[in-house]
Amino acid sequence: MSKLMQLDRDGVYGKGQLVKLDGMVSTGTPVLIIGYTRSPFSLQFDTEPNRTYKVEASTDFQAWETVEQFKSTKRSNQFSDPRNTVFSHQYYRVRME
Repeated sequence: MSKLMQLDRDGVYGKGQLVKLDGMVSTGTPVLIIGYTRSPFSLQFDTEPNRTYKVEASTDFQAWETVEQFKSTKRSNQFSDPRNTVFSHQYYRVRME
């Protein structure tokens, strides 16, 4: 991806039915999305070393499931959903603990 995107809370990037990104970290600092792919879906975002992050997914914005949690050791992270499920709608958010 050639452009840097800043993730706005409840922002829609691409087709709304494809993916909606919802990511506000606990400090109020936005998570910077530095790249993504549509098929297969993956997301690359900036991280701070030694901080814990959760990537959560939802189909309805009500119930969120943690699909990946990690302690960052570098300045960015690549996320690919490990679940082998096809969703009609899937929403993701990144949270810093």
